[in-house]
Amino acid sequence: MAISNGTNGVDLVRLPVNGDSQNKQPNAELAINLLSAVHATSTILPGTADYERARASYWTREQVRATPACFFQPRTAAEVSVALIILQLTHCPFAVKSGGHGKFHGESSITDGITIDLAKLDHIRVNKSRTSVEIGPGNRWGDVYTALEPLGLTVVGGRAKTVGVGGFILGGGISFCSNLYGWALDNIQSYEVVLANGTIVNASKDSHEDLYKALRGGGGNFGIVTSFTVEAHPYYGMWGGPLGWDVSQGEPVMAAFLDCGRRAPEDPKAAFILGLSKYDGKWCWVGWLSYFDAVPEPRIFQETLAVPSVYSAIKLQDQTQMVQQMAEGYPYHAENTLWVACTKIDAHILRFWAETWMTEMDRLADVKGFKAQVAIQYITSNVIDRMSRNGGNGLGLAGRGPFLMFNAEPIWDDTSDNARVFSALQTVFHRTKLEAERVGQDHPYIYLNYASQYQDAFGGLNAETKNFHGQVSGKYDPEGIFQSLRGAGFKLKGAVENQHALT
Repeated sequence: MAISNGTNGVDLVRLPVNGDSQNKQPNAELAINLLSAVHATSTILPGTADYERARASYWTREQVRATPACFFQPRTAAEVSVALIILQLTHCPFAVKSGGHGKFHGESSITDGITIDLAKLDHIRVNKSRTSVEIGPGNRWGDVYTALEPLGLTVVGGRAKTVGVGGFILGGGISFCSNLYGWALDNIQSYEVVLANGTIVNASKDSHEDLYKALRGGGGNFGIVTSFTVEAHPYYGMWGGPLGWDVSQGEPVMAAFLDCGRRAPEDPKAAFILGLSKYDGKWCWVGWLSYFDAVPEPRIFQETLAVPSVYSAIKLQDQTQMVQQMAEGYPYHAENTLWVACTKIDAHILRFWAETWMTEMDRLADVKGFKAQVAIQYITSNVIDRMSRNGGNGLGLAGRGPFLMFNAEPIWDDTSDNARVFSALQTVFHRTKLEAERVGQDHPYIYLNYASQYQDAFGGLNAETKNFHGQVSGKYDPEGIFQSLRGAGFKLKGAVENQHALT
């Protein structure tokens, strides 16, 4: 094995991808030595302030606990390429981190392996015609909106400023403006992606079309994306914010939520996230209303605003303010989790969910710092229709909607309570899915970005889509590096952790 670190960088020809020994044991120490030899300033070692800063940048306490052998923070796609080849030579497991907003240890973190931290790939470049933006995966959405808002532009991105660009887009990407433009993955013009063999390609509807389709919903299973070229849209301001109702107002609130979703084709600027939360020991309904224009109290929300509320922070505000406000509900370094399920649009299922949610969460009243938070979203026909653009995406959902998406997102204080919380969530979702199946209202889709480690994130896709993912993986990653050596994140088959461990 030989490495050149001259002015032309690494001599990839002299780095045999399959190694030059029969030793297949993971060797993180050798990987670190090689990375340090060729890209010393990008290799962040334990025992340094930069290492601890990188660990602290994760959102959840679970991921902060991970202790990788080192962080590698590439500044170019070429550096990512070198890292992938070295990791294969040394058989060293790795994780890939964009913004680090995953929920559990092992989503974008790893212990003992090496974390490729894309934080330095933070470019934001608007093209001359102002129709697209190149965005690096190291950005968080607050950074992106701050750069674009003064230009009168925006993109389909995250709703909390702290969410990272990379995982959000690769998993789907639900936005304030998704009823207008679809999910983030349906607004990508091209990807710069590093394949398992170190090759850097651009995937678009005109080049590597199969990879382009698979990346739109396939997560981190096909390569490491180092730049997204995203469609730009005009920005005129926003109206919205949180609204709260007494729990006794459930029927009119649920009716208003369902009506708003059904009417999305009439006014796609509107979006409504419904919640059912417990504050100071008292249950209340919560809504997050948003309108993607500077129009106060738009007509589509008349029914919603007519329900007597107990709290409102709705106002005209910029998107940068809106994403800051939403991020405040998701504090850093708490114990938390996400869990997701989908059903067809059905008022009975919505009521069943609410009753089951309150019953099971009330059993956790003694859990220190516990906040029972849930986001219920109406995935509208507008969104589903956009999924057929550019040859279709990698979700296989075209013609399979609209549907409801239930996303539990509780937070609490102590690790010792994790098993109890996870078990209660498993009960809520299991009972809801059984009821939905009983009344013929189930929907199998599992949204990757909200899936827990105990859920098979790709298990709800149809057989044709699963086969397509397998074919693309075999073509672009024939050695299965992103299914085996990648030691973090959702793979194409199975859950990250065994759900039976909860019982």
